[in-house]
Amino acid sequence: MSCRHASSLAKLDKKHLLRAFSALMAVATPEEQRTLLAKAPLPARLLWRLSGRRSHGRWEARLYGA
Repeated sequence: MSCRHASSLAKLDKKHLLRAFSALMAVATPEEQRTLLAKAPLPARLLWRLSGRRSHGRWEARLYGA
């Protein structure tokens, strides 16, 4: 992740971080996903694994009408 993206994430309100991280994970290649997860703090990794994937899937379904 570039410094520009990291500084953008730092400016986000904490309640929007999981959604932003989920959006990044949705468009990342498998290699980029591994890198993002390796560099993410433990709480972010746990949240992503426990609820982020499902939550993002529901959000995309509502957004795109799938």
